[in-house]
Amino acid sequence: MFDEILVCLDGSPVAENILPLAQQIALAKKARVILLRVVGDSNELSVEENYMRERARLFRAPIRFVVSSDPATSILGELEKNSRAIAAMTTHGRSAWGEALLGRVALKVIRGAKRPVLLHRPLLDNAEAPAKIATIVAALDGSKFS
Repeated sequence: MFDEILVCLDGSPVAENILPLAQQIALAKKARVILLRVVGDSNELSVEENYMRERARLFRAPIRFVVSSDPATSILGELEKNSRAIAAMTTHGRSAWGEALLGRVALKVIRGAKRPVLLHRPLLDNAEAPAKIATIVAALDGSKFS
């Protein structure tokens, strides 16, 4: 089903919480983890480069940068390049209703990915992703695709 997990990082420590779970899933599925960072411009790229290199060393994963002002569209573009890749991301969910549960970027990625997306929404008392998945939620709308 998939051979690559694109772990989408935004430079925040919270975003990294999904990395151990993504690594466990990749190990079980014999897939590889790639760290993806979308940056707004070349200045941000130079600032984020050291941070991402450290993450790559720590988690033994290659890094990929995309320069764009639209992270969701960039993530979807990276998924389009490999039909056997899935995205994994930690959501912040800081804004209005639907987005409050998922986060603006995560919601756009889910809507546009046309494949599974692994999401982690930190709880207030525990921000870390679990070591294994205990529950899977699948949203079905009655269509053949879902």
